[in-house]
Parts: sequence; structure tokens; C-alpha cells
Amino acid sequence: MNLTSYLANKCLAFLLDSGRAIIEGQESGPGRSRPRLLSPVRPVPPPWSGENGNFSSLCDGCGLCIIACPEKILARDDKGCPRVDFAAGSCTFCGACAQSCHSGALSPEPAAQPWSVKAFISPSCLARNNVLCRTCVEHCNAGAIIFAHTTTPVPAPEILSGKCTGCGACFAPCPAGAIVMRPGTQPTEVSG
Repeated sequence: MNLTSYLANKCLAFLLDSGRAIIEGQESGPGRSRPRLLSPVRPVPPPWSGENGNFSSLCDGCGLCIIACPEKILARDDKGCPRVDFAAGSCTFCGACAQSCHSGALSPEPAAQPWSVKAFISPSCLARNNVLCRTCVEHCNAGAIIFAHTTTPVPAPEILSGKCTGCGACFAPCPAGAIVMRPGTQPTEVSG
């Protein structure tokens, strides 16, 4: 068996064992309990929705921001409010959503950061489970993901919180579903 086949088999075995879910708890196996799913990932409101929590009360659900988004990453949540669907793509921070908002729920401020959303890496990351994978760093245009030199055979990714824009470009391509997008700057990992 060549190295490529070996790595492909190891990757497949890992994915079959962990699934594409974000997990918490122990690994599965003989004598171990099945991992339980984390509570659903908190929905992320569109950029420029403010950090004070007023977005849901100000949003009238008109959907103009969803229509205006050229990346087509905005969708309605179960309450009718727009939320970012990082599985559909990444945010370019073009501001079209905020410019289309007439209710004041989205208000672009040229000098302000669009949001505090950052990428976090969960324990289901392939590299953190000794499977060679660099998909996230290959999709990060901000240079926010690095693979630090370590003594382990497979280096694990680290997110530089100060460089992460929260665009979500790393989210959908991750083969293990190990990237979580959520507000905050610390910690840079999802504990497991």
C-alpha cells in the first residue's frame, strides 16, 4: 500500500467514525460512549448587525438583505430573520446586505468591524487526529490559519484570532466539518 492509499484509508476511517458532526465528549469505540452532538451551532446574523443583541428586535424580516447578498450566503432562520449560512459560501464583506436594510437592523459603519465572528477548530479536525489535511489553510485568504512546527508527525492548525475576519472561507471545504463559526475572539479552539 502506498502512502496516498494509506492516508486516504486513514482519513476515510476517521470520517466514518466521527461523522461530519461537531462532537463533544469521548471518542467512540469499545467500552466508550458515543459522542454527543453539541447544541446546535448558534446562528450568525449578517455582518453589521451590531454586537448589542438588538438585531432580532430591529429586523422586520423583509428579506431585502437576503436578496442583495451577491454571495447568496444569507437565509432565513426559523424565526424569519436572516442568518449566515457558511455552508453556502463565504462573506466578502461587500456591504450589500447592510445597504439594503431599511429597518436599521444592519448599519454599516465604515470604520467599524463588520462583526466579531471568528473561526474555531473542533476536536474532529483531521490534522488534530494525525491525518494530514491542510484544506482550511488553503482556503484562508487572510492568512489567519497556520500550521506551527511541532514535534508531532502531523502539525495541527492554529487560528490567529487577530487575523481571522470571520469570512467563513474555511468552513465549507473542511472535510471533517471541524470548523465552527461563532462570535468571539477567545479561545481559538472548541473544547472537546
